[in-house]
Amino acid sequence: DYCTNLTSINLPESLTSIDVGAFRGCSNLTSITLPEGFTSIGQSAFRGCSSLTSITIPESVTSIGQSAFENCTSLKTINFKGTDDQWNIITKGSWWKFNCPSDMVINFDYQGE
Repeated sequence: DYCTNLTSINLPESLTSIDVGAFRGCSNLTSITLPEGFTSIGQSAFRGCSSLTSITIPESVTSIGQSAFENCTSLKTINFKGTDDQWNIITKGSWWKFNCPSDMVINFDYQGE
Protein backbone atom coordinates (compact mmCIF):
# COMPACT_ATOMS: atom_id res chain seq x y z
CA ASP A 1 0.00 0.00 0.00
CA TYR A 2 0.89 3.64 -0.14
CA CYS A 3 0.93 6.06 2.81
CA THR A 4 -1.74 4.33 4.87
CA ASN A 5 -0.49 5.71 8.21
CA LEU A 6 -0.74 9.37 7.17
CA THR A 7 -3.71 10.99 8.94
CA SER A 8 -2.96 14.70 8.43
CA ILE A 9 -0.46 16.94 6.70
CA ASN A 10 0.53 20.59 6.84
CA LEU A 11 1.47 21.81 3.39
CA PRO A 12 4.00 24.65 3.10
CA GLU A 13 2.65 28.04 2.04
CA SER A 14 5.08 28.07 -0.89
CA LEU A 15 3.57 24.91 -2.44
CA THR A 16 1.80 25.62 -5.73
CA SER A 17 1.00 22.13 -7.04
CA ILE A 18 0.68 18.47 -6.10
CA ASP A 19 2.19 16.02 -8.55
CA VAL A 20 0.60 12.95 -10.09
CA GLY A 21 -0.40 10.41 -7.44
CA ALA A 22 1.27 12.31 -4.56
CA PHE A 23 -1.20 11.16 -1.90
CA ARG A 24 -2.72 8.23 -3.77
CA GLY A 25 -3.93 5.52 -1.44
CA CYS A 26 -3.44 7.52 1.78
CA SER A 27 -6.50 5.79 3.16
CA ASN A 28 -6.40 7.40 6.62
CA LEU A 29 -5.95 11.03 5.53
CA THR A 30 -9.11 12.79 6.74
CA SER A 31 -8.86 16.42 5.60
CA ILE A 32 -6.51 18.76 3.81
CA THR A 33 -6.25 22.49 3.18
CA LEU A 34 -4.37 23.67 0.11
CA PRO A 35 -2.45 26.92 0.67
CA GLU A 36 -3.29 30.25 -0.97
CA GLY A 37 -1.49 30.61 -4.30
CA PHE A 38 -1.89 26.90 -5.02
CA THR A 39 -2.70 26.29 -8.70
CA SER A 40 -2.74 22.62 -9.70
CA ILE A 41 -3.96 19.30 -8.31
CA GLY A 42 -2.29 16.52 -10.31
CA GLN A 43 -3.80 13.42 -11.85
CA SER A 44 -4.80 10.83 -9.20
CA ALA A 45 -3.33 13.11 -6.49
CA PHE A 46 -5.80 11.93 -3.82
CA ARG A 47 -7.13 8.81 -5.55
CA GLY A 48 -8.19 6.18 -3.04
CA CYS A 49 -8.05 8.48 0.00
CA SER A 50 -11.12 6.73 1.36
CA SER A 51 -11.19 8.54 4.74
CA LEU A 52 -10.89 12.03 3.24
CA THR A 53 -14.06 13.87 4.27
CA SER A 54 -13.20 17.45 3.29
CA ILE A 55 -10.74 19.52 1.32
CA THR A 56 -10.29 23.28 1.17
CA ILE A 57 -9.24 24.63 -2.22
CA PRO A 58 -8.12 28.25 -2.74
CA GLU A 59 -9.54 30.38 -5.56
CA SER A 60 -6.09 30.36 -7.22
CA VAL A 61 -6.53 26.74 -8.41
CA THR A 62 -6.76 26.51 -12.20
CA SER A 63 -6.75 22.74 -12.75
CA ILE A 64 -7.84 19.50 -11.12
CA GLY A 65 -6.33 16.46 -12.80
CA GLN A 66 -7.99 13.33 -14.09
CA SER A 67 -9.12 11.00 -11.28
CA ALA A 68 -7.78 13.47 -8.67
CA PHE A 69 -10.38 12.40 -6.10
CA GLU A 70 -11.42 9.06 -7.59
CA ASN A 71 -12.57 6.57 -4.94
CA CYS A 72 -12.57 9.19 -2.19
CA THR A 73 -15.69 7.48 -0.91
CA SER A 74 -16.05 9.71 2.19
CA LEU A 75 -15.43 13.08 0.49
CA LYS A 76 -18.60 14.95 1.33
CA THR A 77 -17.37 18.56 1.31
CA ILE A 78 -15.21 20.67 -0.98
CA ASN A 79 -14.67 24.15 0.45
CA PHE A 80 -13.75 26.41 -2.45
CA LYS A 81 -12.46 29.84 -1.45
CA GLY A 82 -13.92 31.48 -4.53
CA THR A 83 -17.16 32.00 -6.43
CA ASP A 84 -19.36 29.62 -8.38
CA ASP A 85 -18.13 31.26 -11.61
CA GLN A 86 -14.47 30.76 -10.61
CA TRP A 87 -15.17 27.10 -9.82
CA ASN A 88 -16.78 26.57 -13.21
CA ILE A 89 -13.73 27.77 -15.17
CA ILE A 90 -11.31 25.39 -13.40
CA THR A 91 -10.11 22.74 -15.84
CA LYS A 92 -11.24 19.39 -14.44
CA GLY A 93 -9.97 16.11 -15.85
CA SER A 94 -12.25 13.20 -16.62
CA TRP A 95 -13.43 11.23 -13.62
CA TRP A 96 -11.97 13.85 -11.27
CA LYS A 97 -14.58 12.90 -8.64
CA PHE A 98 -15.48 9.37 -9.77
CA ASN A 99 -16.97 7.20 -7.01
CA CYS A 100 -17.26 10.10 -4.56
CA PRO A 101 -20.51 10.49 -2.56
CA SER A 102 -23.40 11.57 -4.77
CA ASP A 103 -24.44 14.10 -2.13
CA MET A 104 -21.07 15.88 -2.16
CA VAL A 105 -21.41 19.58 -1.36
CA ILE A 106 -19.25 22.34 -2.82
CA ASN A 107 -19.21 25.38 -0.52
CA PHE A 108 -18.31 28.72 -2.07
CA ASP A 109 -16.57 31.07 0.34
CA TYR A 110 -15.46 34.10 -1.64
CA GLN A 111 -13.29 36.38 0.49
CA GLY A 112 -12.68 39.05 -2.17
CA GLU A 113 -13.24 42.76 -1.94
